[in-house]
Amino acid sequence: MTPKQRAYLIGKQYQERKQDHGGDRRSDVVVSTSQSDTLKAVADEHKIGRASVYRAAKFAEAVDTITENVGGEKHQSAETAT
Repeated sequence: MTPKQRAYLIGKQYQERKQDHGGDRRSDVVVSTSQSDTLKAVADEHKIGRASVYRAAKFAEAVDTITENVGGEKHQSAETAT
């Protein structure tokens, strides 16, 4: 697994877990306690920092957006994204 593929999977894992808590998921301004707890849980699981998890989630979101707009498979988009 490449580092970009790993980042994509970590980002998707975080996105899935944070959605279980409900609420507004569009706002980047305030990170709620439940989101913070989710960031910490995913970060601890992968032995990385919370900021890395957050960046991975943004990366996964960007890859998904590119895939929706251009087409193709997500793993190919993750490989070519910089």
